Amino acid sequence: KIKSIGIDLNKDGISDGDATAYFSACQLDNSWLFKLNGTGVGDEGLSKCEPGDPQSANFTWTFKNSETILSGTYDLADKDLTIGSITEVNMVVSYDDDFLGMGSTQRAIITLQH
Repeated sequence: KIKSIGIDLNKDGISDGDATAYFSACQLDNSWLFKLNGTGVGDEGLSKCEPGDPQSANFTWTFKNSETILSGTYDLADKDLTIGSITEVNMVVSYDDDFLGMGSTQRAIITLQH
């Protein structure tokens, strides 16, 4: 489940600001269960952004680049996620996109809680 989302404007690995408040509750209550066999289940949580969407959906995932990249069909992002850290409590991932619509990319740093 998403704990926080930060934006790293200069891509130095440190969040320059908390962007969690810019996401709706229906996005923030989603969760993803990653199974060891490379499959998983995504769940919409208590509130759905689109009422017609299924409550849960299966996904696949894999590691790339010596387990530093998380790749899959998990609908967390439409890009590969770079793994910053994984502990018993949190997994921190990041990816680059033009979140601000400025014609250049910024880095999202997403902390998922176990």
